[in-house]
Formats: sequence, structure tokens, C-alpha cells
Amino acid sequence: MPVEIRPDVDNHLIRLSLSGLVTLEEVRAMIATLVGLLDGAAHAPVHILCELSQMKIVPQQVTELHRLLKPSMHHPRCGWSVIYGLSSLTGSFIINTLMSLFQARTRLVATEQEALHFLAGQDAVLRAALAARQQIQQETGNAL
Repeated sequence: MPVEIRPDVDNHLIRLSLSGLVTLEEVRAMIATLVGLLDGAAHAPVHILCELSQMKIVPQQVTELHRLLKPSMHHPRCGWSVIYGLSSLTGSFIINTLMSLFQARTRLVATEQEALHFLAGQDAVLRAALAARQQIQQETGNAL
């Protein structure tokens, strides 16, 4: 499936993963699901962690992408949106262009670890939840 969405870290984080060739219709469906998760969140902020390492082509219709993404990027419960794993120069250019258009809290980083470190530095509640998760993983030897 080219688009996966799942809440994580006690619903303080929404993980998006896009892979392969993602169409505008799939982006439209993803945003509808994302806005539904943000609407249903019991607390704010909810941060978005978007992984693009397996994405082959970033849709290049910047104006349409901006229109589709705006409801989630400016949602009252949306915190930071951090994008990682993008290796294509063209894709990076398009994402940077979109980020500048949104004038929202967005960040483009290289790795998931860097993204989580950044988010933990921005949100004490998320930092505590991530630390608790890491403690449980260390005690049980299991990945959550």
C-alpha cells in the first residue's frame, strides 16, 4: 500500500509512510484520514511524522498539493510536521517549496531518529512518552 497512517505514542504522534508512486487521489484520501485523527484527538498538539524513504516520485502539482494538505497543516490540534527519508533532489525541492507555502511548523530531516529527537525537544509530553516507551522496551527486550 503506498500510504499508511497510524497513531503512535499514546496518540501524541501520527505516523505517515508513503511509498512507491503516490497519486493525488491517494494524498486526498490520506489527508481525510489524517484530519479525522486530528479531529478525534483528545489533546493537542499531535505531531505528524512522515516517512518518504520508499517514495519513488513526489507528485509535482505543488498548487494542488498545497490545497490538499492545508487542512491538516493548519489544523488547530496539529503540532509539528516532520518529514524524513527523502533522497531525491527534486522531491526535496518540492517539499521545501510546500513547507514555505504553508507557513506552518514543518521540518525536513534525514532520519527517523533525527525526527524523533527534534520532536522530543519541542514537546515535553511527547518526550516523556517516548522515554517511558524506551524504558519498557529495555525492560522487556521488545520493540513496541
